[in-house]
Amino acid sequence: DSLVHVPYLVWLDISHNKLKAVTDALARMEHLSYLDLRSNCISFLPPSFESLPMMSLREVHLENNPLEDPPQEILSKGSQAILSYFAAFYRGSHPPLTAEEKERDRAREEQQKGESVWDRKW
Repeated sequence: DSLVHVPYLVWLDISHNKLKAVTDALARMEHLSYLDLRSNCISFLPPSFESLPMMSLREVHLENNPLEDPPQEILSKGSQAILSYFAAFYRGSHPPLTAEEKERDRAREEQQKGESVWDRKW
């Protein structure tokens, strides 16, 4: 991942790029305070995104992506709702996934394998 070469990045706006996937490297960027992924084609976030609230991230935008998780009603409430949602996962207070949800996530992970944040599907 190219992002490992910019560990002190604070602001990242990769909105409106038709991205289909994002990399785990984003969740490991400890100094990132602003992340804008809105208006892409992202349908799945890597499991590492559960740790986002533990970083310095203060603002995250995921709107206008075909995400199922977090639900659209969370996305529509903005950054704080999204960060709170991820914090619940991190603390383990989110309800456990059903067998169907686990299978869906496994299938998505397989589909997304090899795609990075910079892969564009036109």
